[in-house]
Amino acid sequence: MEHDTNRDQLTGLLTMSSFADYAHDILDQCEADGTQPHFVYFNVSNLKVYNNRFGFEGGDELLKFAAHTIKESFDHALASRFGDDRFVLLTYGDDLYEGIERVHEAVRTFNPESVTEISAGVYDYEPGVEVSAACDRAKLACDYLNGRYDRYYHVYDDSLLADRNRRQAVLDRFYSAIEEGHIQAYYQPIVRSIGNGVCGCEALARWIDPALGMISPAEFIPVLEESRLIHHLDLCIVDRVCHDYLALAEAGLSPIPTNVNLSRYDMELCDIVAEVQKRLDKHGVPHDMVNIEVTESAFAHNQQLLHETIDRFHAIGMQVWIDDFGAGYSSLNVIREFDFDVVKIDLGFMRHSNEQSLERSRIMLPHLVNMSKELGMQTLAEGVETMDQFEFLKSVGCEKVQGYAFAKPMSFEDAREKLAASENVEDSRSRVYYDNIGAVNLMRPHTIDTNMSREMGIASGLPAAIVEFYDGKIRYLLWNDSYVDYLVDIGMNSIENSEKQMNDLTRPQSQGFFAASEKGKETGDWLHLMFYEGEDLCTGMARLIDIDEATGAFSYVYIAFNVGRYLKRAGYEPPKQA
Repeated sequence: MEHDTNRDQLTGLLTMSSFADYAHDILDQCEADGTQPHFVYFNVSNLKVYNNRFGFEGGDELLKFAAHTIKESFDHALASRFGDDRFVLLTYGDDLYEGIERVHEAVRTFNPESVTEISAGVYDYEPGVEVSAACDRAKLACDYLNGRYDRYYHVYDDSLLADRNRRQAVLDRFYSAIEEGHIQAYYQPIVRSIGNGVCGCEALARWIDPALGMISPAEFIPVLEESRLIHHLDLCIVDRVCHDYLALAEAGLSPIPTNVNLSRYDMELCDIVAEVQKRLDKHGVPHDMVNIEVTESAFAHNQQLLHETIDRFHAIGMQVWIDDFGAGYSSLNVIREFDFDVVKIDLGFMRHSNEQSLERSRIMLPHLVNMSKELGMQTLAEGVETMDQFEFLKSVGCEKVQGYAFAKPMSFEDAREKLAASENVEDSRSRVYYDNIGAVNLMRPHTIDTNMSREMGIASGLPAAIVEFYDGKIRYLLWNDSYVDYLVDIGMNSIENSEKQMNDLTRPQSQGFFAASEKGKETGDWLHLMFYEGEDLCTGMARLIDIDEATGAFSYVYIAFNVGRYLKRAGYEPPKQA
C-alpha cells in the first residue's frame, strides 16, 4: 500500500507529494556535505499530438521511456512525475548537463516516425527556498523554451520570476484598467506627403496604471494575446476612438479618420465586424472615419476567415489597411490575395545598419510603391524619423507618412490642442482630392487611364509631373526623376525655375498652358500640347485629375517629351519659332 500511494502507477516515479517529503532530506544532506543541489523540470512537447497519432498506448510508452531514461541518467537523484507530460528531478553532482543531454537525445530519437522533443528548466537551489517554490522556478525556466527548438534547456534567473509576476499583474488588473479608464488611446498623426497636411491618425493603446506606471504595449499585448483576451483591448480602443470623435465634434473641431489595430485573434474570439459596427453606430460615428489595420503576421493563420472579414468591413464602408508590410516572408502573396486600401510599409525600411542597407532600401522602395499603386492600393511609410527620409519617400510617390519626424503618439488632450492650433488639417473634401492625386503613379503615369494610355502607347519611365492650379498660379506637387532630366534638357534646369517660368504670363507658352488647362477642366479629356522652349520643340499630354471642392484648386498629370532633341539626333532641323 505504501508503494502504491507514493509512486506514479504508470512510470513508477514518485508522486508530487512524496517528492516534496523526500526532497527535504536530500536538501539537508547537500547542505551538510556542501554540495549544490539542482531542481530540473522536464516537459515532453506536444504529447496530445503524439497521442492522436499513435494512440494513448503509444503515448504511455513514450512517457514510461522518458521516466526510465531520466532515472537511468540520474541514478542518484530523486525523480517524480508531476503531471501527464511533466517530470521533476532533484539532483546534485557534476554531470547535470551531460545527463540532460542524454535524456534529450534519447527521447528525441525514441520513435523513428516522430521527432519528440523534451525540454528542461534548471534551478540552482538556494538555501531557504521552499521545495514548491524551487519546483516552480525550474518550471519557469522550462516554460521559457515554449515554442523554441533551437535549445533544449534553460537556467532560471530572477528576471523570469519578475516577468511572470509582471504578466500576472497585467491579467489581474486588465478588466479594472478598462473600467477605470487606465487604458487610453494615444494618437499619432498621419501626414500627406503632398502639402504636409494631417490627413488622419493611428490610435495606439497605452496603459497608464496608477500603481505600476506606464506599462509598455510590448509587455501587455503579448500577454493578452496568449490569454485570448486581446479582443477586449482592441474593442476598448474602438470605444475610446468613438468617444474622442464625439468630443472633437462637440469642441467644434473637424474629426479626422482614425486607424485602429486588430489582432489576428480578434476574428476568432468574436464577431469583430459586428462588434466594431455596433460601437460606431451607437455613437453615430461614420464608418468611413475609422479604418482597420491588420498586421501582416495575421495572414499566416485562417486566411478564409480573413478574406471574409475584410470583405465584410468593406461592405459596411470601412477601409482595411495592411500594417508592417515587408516585415514578414509572405508580403507579396498577401497583397496579391487580399484586397487592401492602403499598404503601410514597415518601418524597418527606414532603418539602416550600413550604407549597403540604405542603398538597397532606395532601390526597393520605389518598386514597392509602384507595385502597390498598380494594384490600386495607396501607400504609407511608417517610422519616418528625418526630413531627408520624407523627401525621398515623396519623390517616389509614397502618398502618406507617419513617424517621429512629425509627431510622437500623444494623449487625446494633446492631440486636440494641436488640431485646434493647426491650420494644416485636411477636411473631408480635400481628403478625396488628395487621395485621387495620390492614385496617380508617376513611375507609370498612364495608370490614370489604362485603356487610353494603351491606345496612345504611353510607356513607363516617361517624364511626368503633377501640377496644381490655384488662385491664378501653378505649382508642382509631385514629379519623377525623368521629368527633372527633361527640364535640364530644355534649359529650365530645375523644378523651381520651371515653376517660376510657367507662372510668368508674359510668356506665350504659359498663356497657352493656362488656357488649355481651363478647357481640359471642362471636358476631362487628354490635352495634346506642343510648344517651343527656346529652340527645343516640346510635346506633352495633360489630363485633369480632380478638383478640390474645398478650395477650388485643380490638378493635372502632365507627361512631357522633348521631340526636338530626337529630331536633331536624326538629322532633322525643326523650323525655329519664337
